[in-house]
Amino acid sequence: PHAAMADILRVSGSVTAAPTSGSPSGPASLTATIDEQLPVDHARANIHYLLAADAAKTVDLDSLSVNFLMVKANAKVKVRITSADGAQQSIPGTFIIIRSEDVPITAVDVTRQAGVETQVDVTIGVVPA
Repeated sequence: PHAAMADILRVSGSVTAAPTSGSPSGPASLTATIDEQLPVDHARANIHYLLAADAAKTVDLDSLSVNFLMVKANAKVKVRITSADGAQQSIPGTFIIIRSEDVPITAVDVTRQAGVETQVDVTIGVVPA
């Protein structure tokens, strides 16, 4: 689905850490609240890819420079981003969120672990110019 002009992309919830059992080695629990809002001209969710080969898969950004990127995968992937200033970074993981209002992302690709079929879902957002 696409968002209409002047929508709000919102990430909300909390990050919680607690001991699984026994005596904690540090604080008994930790909670950080998340409530990030980003005005967007354009947003797309549920951009889905099945990585059935080991080659990098380019994420379709609709020819846009994006300011919000979320990647969720069922197995570890390498997410390679290129920013408007030409910098490139590879980030491994299964859940990655990047918000960059100052320097937009101009290209993204994802690569699976060798031989591991992987489902990837991507969400993007573009702030108003």
